[in-house]
Amino acid sequence: MTPIAQHATDSCPSLIPFVEEKITSFEPPAISVLVRAHDKWILASNLQKAIRRGLNDIACATANQLLQLDSRYFWRRLLVIAYEDIGYGNLDLCGELLLTFRREALHKKLGELRTAAYFISHLCNSIKSRSLCDAVCLIEFNPNAPTAAAPLDAAGQDAILSIASSDQIPFIYRMAAMRDICGYRIFRNGRFIQGAKSHPNLMKKIAGLAALSPLETYLFERGQSVSESLNIPIPLVSGMIRRSVQTVKEIALDTPGEAGILYCALDKHTRLGKRCIAELIKASSKLAHFFSNRPTLNPITATGHALFIIEGGVLDKSLDFDGRESLEQEFQRAYLAFAGLGPEDAVQLMSLVTGELDHLNEIRHKHLVL
Repeated sequence: MTPIAQHATDSCPSLIPFVEEKITSFEPPAISVLVRAHDKWILASNLQKAIRRGLNDIACATANQLLQLDSRYFWRRLLVIAYEDIGYGNLDLCGELLLTFRREALHKKLGELRTAAYFISHLCNSIKSRSLCDAVCLIEFNPNAPTAAAPLDAAGQDAILSIASSDQIPFIYRMAAMRDICGYRIFRNGRFIQGAKSHPNLMKKIAGLAALSPLETYLFERGQSVSESLNIPIPLVSGMIRRSVQTVKEIALDTPGEAGILYCALDKHTRLGKRCIAELIKASSKLAHFFSNRPTLNPITATGHALFIIEGGVLDKSLDFDGRESLEQEFQRAYLAFAGLGPEDAVQLMSLVTGELDHLNEIRHKHLVL
């Protein structure tokens, strides 16, 4: 049993010496990549894409800029990245990061950049898993999610527990039950936010029914309200992984960019990324034709969703287990459907955007060198 798992039920201060020793003995990497200080949203996007691709120097250099702009936001974002992109690929590391979250005095004592570099280095080198994020996004972006959740409103606690813990019930209904238990009831800007009180007693019962380890329980319960709902699927994903033979899938990734900013960081969540996507759609006759025949679609949103699947959410090495691929595919279908794309249109747009990726990167390059 790892030190974090062994003591996960103890008070957090008892674990600080363990993490502190690891960080103080860590030699941070040299920050050799120049990252242009754009707005913090581009830096945050760049940080996350660099971690997903295992690019330690770029991630550390970006962190240095982001820490100077908004230190509290940086640490909040890094914790979410750990849940979103690492998850079951390295639960111990997620536990260490949650343990030190919002401990500004500790960060200053150890050196804020040194502490950030420690976590980023390990996040970059870790096996990664987006299974928690895929599970949450499956219900956040699924057009049928409100229907799936409706029967739970009138259900009692025993019924909700039964739904959440049963392997015989469709995954989306179980996620809807978990969402209710954790209090994430308001859907806004493409995601659920905590709009009701959580039920800690039900969360403890769920952890017991799912036979969560102390570390999983710690990440599930203590991640409430600080992980952007990514703690919700832990009991469900835990069962999938426990029943599986796990392997690691590695892929070689291109990392084009300019001055330390990855081109894929300019996505639909950044102002400059939206501008680049808009220029591509205007310049590409194929994309312009595609959207002219589908006037109800928002071209930037639809293209942005396709780009996330093609380049933004790709991992350099990911944990594979039974059910992971089908969970990812279900999320992708829901994510594209949320942008208004039916199955045939989604396939066509994905193909068109893939074919225009070099053109898009030329546009991104133009903006980054100005």
